[in-house]
Amino acid sequence: TGVPDWSSTAGLPPCAAPLTGGTAADGFSGRYTCDPRWNDNAERRAADLVQGMERFSLMMSGSWNPNWFGNEEVYVETMYLNRQTNNKASTEQIFPSIPSMIPQEDANGNLIVDGTGAPVLFDNPMSPFPNSTSVLVTLGDSLPQTRDVELSHIRMVGGIRGDFGSGWLADKNWAWDAYVSYDRGVGHVDQPVMNENNLIMAVDTLRLDAAGNPICGINRAGGVVGNDLGFIQAPQGCVPIDWFNPSMFVTDGVSTGGGFATQAEQDYLIANRTNRTAVDQTIASAYMTGEVGKFLTDGNIGLAFGLEYRKDEIDSSTEFLGANGLVTAENPQQEGDSVGSRSLKEAYIEANLPILLDRSFAQVLEVEAALRYTEESNFGEETTGRLRATWRPSDWVSFSSS
Repeated sequence: TGVPDWSSTAGLPPCAAPLTGGTAADGFSGRYTCDPRWNDNAERRAADLVQGMERFSLMMSGSWNPNWFGNEEVYVETMYLNRQTNNKASTEQIFPSIPSMIPQEDANGNLIVDGTGAPVLFDNPMSPFPNSTSVLVTLGDSLPQTRDVELSHIRMVGGIRGDFGSGWLADKNWAWDAYVSYDRGVGHVDQPVMNENNLIMAVDTLRLDAAGNPICGINRAGGVVGNDLGFIQAPQGCVPIDWFNPSMFVTDGVSTGGGFATQAEQDYLIANRTNRTAVDQTIASAYMTGEVGKFLTDGNIGLAFGLEYRKDEIDSSTEFLGANGLVTAENPQQEGDSVGSRSLKEAYIEANLPILLDRSFAQVLEVEAALRYTEESNFGEETTGRLRATWRPSDWVSFSSS
């Protein structure tokens, strides 16, 4: 029961007994659909259908009218937004192949070989099976599919606008506005992931030392890894993983846990995938708008012109595993750094020409013209123009071409 087609499914075959014995003919196969120890229903039910969210917003605006030479208004606007979400998805499964026989080193750190130079294989003490086995584990405790996201945004605007209190400009409804704005948005996401390089190292380089203890990693004839390259300290040591430890498996059919037996195994394979993106935008803009006279005997000719400068910047970085796709997952989501900026400088002028207004055959017949010059830091400069005509013979139909 629950949400149709999400937490409940109609038409499943009946759960015939017994679930854990017999043959497929007498219901043995029913364990795959009815016994939660044989499916991932519990993991799916523990996932989020709707993720939780916390949102915080703080806004402030103010203005001041100094009345220097007209109706001026100095204004400021500030805003801070913060949003945090936590999402839990259904846990992923992994199934590494564990060999039943592995090589062994001698006292000098070299592999023991036979007369042909092939490694001599010995029983793997970390596998209870006589053959190589692919073990299926769901690490709900050690590798939960949880993702934390935090977004914050700040915006600041300061400017002055006004009109003209008297004179020809005031009669023609001229007004102006000039402002500077700054926006900065920062997003951060992190989630636990499995280090694919370390997983390969732990599985593919497993062997015994001279005393018969499981070890893994690259060993150059007993020397320190990387010593011949001149490094002072070797990288993190490889940790053999006990894939058949009871801690890996959930046996109650209810919980969605499962995890590594030791903290050393956890620390070696589990990392934190992070991404931080910062986006900045700075704008400086100024424009004037008003009327310059009548067109023939009808409406007023409107005119607007202005200048604008804009700069966009981005700085997005991912940790090493995410940047190189070294995450053990169905979708490793490889993402490199994105760092760059661009700037735009623009100047524009626009005019509105009302040729006819309120006539028997034209409620409106007007032409709009615009010209804009743009200089973009990455692509150069360009001048663009637009011409548009509109005819509205009545209040229910209008024709326009540009």
